[in-house]
Amino acid sequence: MNIQNFLHYQKGVQIMKINSLPRLLALPLALLLVAIVILVPHAKPVGANPDQVVDHFTFAQLVSQNGAGSSWSAVSDASIVGNEREITVTVAAGTTTTNAESNAPAHKFSVGAGSDDLFIVTLTYDGNDNNPNLNPSGLALNLSADNAFVVQLDGNDFATDITLTIYSGSVTTCSSRTIRTSGGLNYGQTPRALIFRFSDFTLGAGCSSTANFASVGAVQIVFNTQSTGNFQTDITIDLFQSAVIDYGDLPTAYNAISRYSSNGAAHMVNTSGIRLGSLIDGENDRIAHANAAGDDLNNSDDEDGVIATPGVVWTTGVGGGSVRVTVAGGDSCLFGWIDWDDSGDFDGVNENIILQQAVTTGTADYTFTIPGTVSFPNTFLSRFRVIPRRPSTGACAEFDATTAQSGMFVAGEVEDHRIGGAAPSAVNLSSMTATTESNSLTLFGVAGLLGIAIVSVVVMMRRRT
Repeated sequence: MNIQNFLHYQKGVQIMKINSLPRLLALPLALLLVAIVILVPHAKPVGANPDQVVDHFTFAQLVSQNGAGSSWSAVSDASIVGNEREITVTVAAGTTTTNAESNAPAHKFSVGAGSDDLFIVTLTYDGNDNNPNLNPSGLALNLSADNAFVVQLDGNDFATDITLTIYSGSVTTCSSRTIRTSGGLNYGQTPRALIFRFSDFTLGAGCSSTANFASVGAVQIVFNTQSTGNFQTDITIDLFQSAVIDYGDLPTAYNAISRYSSNGAAHMVNTSGIRLGSLIDGENDRIAHANAAGDDLNNSDDEDGVIATPGVVWTTGVGGGSVRVTVAGGDSCLFGWIDWDDSGDFDGVNENIILQQAVTTGTADYTFTIPGTVSFPNTFLSRFRVIPRRPSTGACAEFDATTAQSGMFVAGEVEDHRIGGAAPSAVNLSSMTATTESNSLTLFGVAGLLGIAIVSVVVMMRRRT
C-alpha cells in the first residue's frame, strides 16, 4: 500500500468512527434516560389538603335563639379551617330557646332545643371575614386527595337532616349531600361516624353548576329538624373533616355488612392511628371479591394484620384453631368472625371467634372452637376488626357480636380474609405491589446505571477499533 492509499484508508476509518458515534452512544444514553426518569419525582396534586380538619371544636362559642327568629355569631381561631367559624340558629316554629354551642373543654358541638322548637342550625366556614353573608371564595382547599367528609357523632338522640355543601368561587356553584337521621342513631357512648362520600354529592339547592372538590372556597354543615318535623332533638358531634375511608372486601353475599349503602364496616384511614398490622388504605366502597382480596388487588395489599398462627394445624373442637393478630396505634377493641358454614353471614355456631377483646399495640395469638361439621384442609371467609374503646370507661362491651360486624367509625380498621387450615403450597403469592416514592432510586442504583453506560462505551469503542 503506497502512502497515498494509506492516508485515504486512515481517513476512511476516522469517518467510519465519526459516523458510528450515534450508534455507540445509543445504549449509554438510553440507560441514562432510564436513570433520569426514575429520579424525577412523580407529580402530586398541587396544594392538596389531605385529611383536612374543618373543625375539632376546640374553641368555645354559644349562639341562642329564644322563640321564632334567627341569631348569628362568628369566632376566630387558628384551629378552625379558614380561622373562623360562623353559627346561625334559626327557629322556624316554637316558643322556647334553642342553643348551639361549641364546648371547648369537651371538644364537642351540640344543639339543644325546647319541647316545641323546629330549628335549622348552620355552621359556615368561608374564611375570616366576620360577615354573615356567604363568601364562596373564602377558603383555598384542594380535597382531591380524599374521598369523603366525616362527621363524628357523639350521643344517641339524633332526628334531623344533616346536609353538607361545598362552594367553588360562586354562590351558584355548589354541591351537596344530605343524610337523614330521623328516628335516632342509637350508637351509645362509642363515637361513630357519618360518612359523606364525595361521589354522592349532587347539584346543590339554588345552584346552577356543581362545585369542584379540588377547589373548595366555602363549606357549610346544616342541621335541619324543620324538614323532618322532629321536636326536642339533641345533636352532638365532635369532629368534622375530610378523609379517605377504608372498607372490607367480602363477596356480594355479605353486602348487608359491607356496602356503604348498608352502613357496612368502614373506618377513616389514619396511617398512625388504631389499625390491624402496619398498613391501611382506602376505597370509595367495599370491593367485593370471592377470596376477600378485592382491596388487595385494587390498591396496595394492606391486609397485614391477621394470619393463621404459624405451625398450628387446625382441627375441630375447643381450641382447635388459632390466629395471630397484630394491632398498631394503641388501645382498642378486637372482634373476629369466621363463616364456617359458608352461609354469607357470621351468625352461625361458633362463628364469632373473638368478642370484645381489649387489646393494645402488639401481636398475640387467639385460639377458638371449630365446629365438628367442619372438614380440613379447607379455608373460610372471615372478618376481623379493631374499633375504639368506650371513651368514658375504656371498656369494650359496647357492641355485641352482631352489631360490631358493620357500622362506620372514625378510628380503627376492618380486614376481610380467606383463612383456614388449607394444605400449604410451595409458593402462595396473592399479590405483588411496587410503590414509587420521590427520589427513591438509591445512589448505588444511579452509580450502577452510569457504570454500565461507561463500560458500554469503552467496550464498543474497543470493538470498533
